[in-house]
Amino acid sequence: MKPFVPLNNKTYIKILLADDHEMVADSLSRLIMAMDDIQVTATFYDGLQLLESYHLHDFDIIVTDLQMPRLSGIDLTLHIREHKPDVKILILTMVEDAVMIREAIRAGVNGYIFKKSNKTELEKAIRTVAGGNNYFPQEVILKLAEISNENSTNGHEQLQEIGVLTKREIEIIRMIVQEMSNMDVAAQLHLSITTVETHRRNIFKKLNVNSALGLLKYAIKHNLLE
Repeated sequence: MKPFVPLNNKTYIKILLADDHEMVADSLSRLIMAMDDIQVTATFYDGLQLLESYHLHDFDIIVTDLQMPRLSGIDLTLHIREHKPDVKILILTMVEDAVMIREAIRAGVNGYIFKKSNKTELEKAIRTVAGGNNYFPQEVILKLAEISNENSTNGHEQLQEIGVLTKREIEIIRMIVQEMSNMDVAAQLHLSITTVETHRRNIFKKLNVNSALGLLKYAIKHNLLE
């Protein structure tokens, strides 16, 4: 574990970093520290070590690997969510398995990106999650779309639930979970922004969700992703 001591009063996005491969963790730390206004408050080489001491550090976001000994990124998220539901967590991993991605989202992560991503995407993910939004890039959404028709709802009930949505609403759901803005959705569907905003409110009300993450979980459960 390596603490960060700020040299001035500058405001940073502060990160706790966890990766069980020491060389990878140290390289990631240097990469992140090179980003403007982003600093690594502490680096951990074990998920359990982070869990036991994260509350001792000042941070804005946790960036963690998925597969780690003693405590995986998913289990780490579940434990933290139980006590600190507002903590922001970004998974940075080599794992591209759709089922694992789905489990991470169900656990409550705020973002999920692959280690093959470039520095620009990593920085975008960090800033997006630190800013209070979720970050699931297109390639993650496409992986989720590969999941076969596996869910806890039987076919008849699933059709009944999806039946409350119009074809247009399902189309808009697919765009929202890809983090498209109302303006982008409006442009692609040739609708006014006001119309898109109305559709969005209706969708959230019908499905009883209050965030894009909740909508993503619904889309995964009901296989609405293309």
